[in-house]
Amino acid sequence: MKDWNYQAKELHQCIVASRYFEGMAKKKYLIAFIRREGIPIATAQLYAGEKIGTWRIGQFYANELDRSNCRPSDEVQAIFNKWLETVPIKEAI
Repeated sequence: MKDWNYQAKELHQCIVASRYFEGMAKKKYLIAFIRREGIPIATAQLYAGEKIGTWRIGQFYANELDRSNCRPSDEVQAIFNKWLETVPIKEAI
């Protein structure tokens, strides 16, 4: 919970208040914390994709202090998508 609280506080996100950890514990989805040198930069909600072995990104947000500008940068999205291709679903959910 320490990591969850840190991520939520730094990025002004509701991941703790909305109890996303419960959905993750029930294996409904996976929550990924994206950090650069230990500093939170984004959070992604992942579901199993329609094609076996693939992922579908649900919510994907950076700092939500300004809700009109809270999407991760193109660079962060590209790096995350590349990483996501390497994560086997069976081992994660």
